[in-house]
Amino acid sequence: GNAHGQTEILIDKMFLESEAMKPQVVVANMAFHWTQLCGYSPNMCPTPEDKTIISRWLNYDETWLQRVYDHAIKVDAKLLLFKTANFICGTSRTGDWLTGDELYQKFDNATLDACVARLEPFGKELFVSTEDIRKYCTYGQFTDVGSRYLNDKMVEFVKMIQERDRSEGGSRLAVGLFNDHDVENCDTTFDAIHHKGAVVMRLRLLANTIDSYLKCARE
Repeated sequence: GNAHGQTEILIDKMFLESEAMKPQVVVANMAFHWTQLCGYSPNMCPTPEDKTIISRWLNYDETWLQRVYDHAIKVDAKLLLFKTANFICGTSRTGDWLTGDELYQKFDNATLDACVARLEPFGKELFVSTEDIRKYCTYGQFTDVGSRYLNDKMVEFVKMIQERDRSEGGSRLAVGLFNDHDVENCDTTFDAIHHKGAVVMRLRLLANTIDSYLKCARE
């Protein structure tokens, strides 16, 4: 969402605070704050102050996944887990949120064109093309389409790291995925996004995931 021009400052602060904690386990969660529902939510559309979220989304592998991995190496963590973006239940939304969700998920041409027209002026400053802006409008949407798109990016990145580590004889840092997206559904959320109805299940899954990865790392 709109961080009122504080996106870069907040991210840098987060990494510094994490470094000071010297964590053995890092669970990274960042996805929805760089997505959009332009035309249907004023707080979920990049502004001149926060236009960098567009390039961050376009380069998610480098600006988030790789940066978090480098951070985990730097703090000498034992385990890094990338948490999937939550399941978004579009039918639980109302008003403009529901309308926007339905139109974006259908890849409605008029909706996508309006998004591109609104964000294209930022392209020159960000050194991104109109095609990149259209890609962001199409797949960077704040719906479950957008959630699954970034989750696929996480899966690909983790697979790449794991295969590389195996080919090089292992690593001190175990890297994996904490996939709670797939245990969430429309019955576990009250607002389409947050899944308080599945908190106990998700915490149990997280604990088991951490335990499993750490056991494998010791073997």
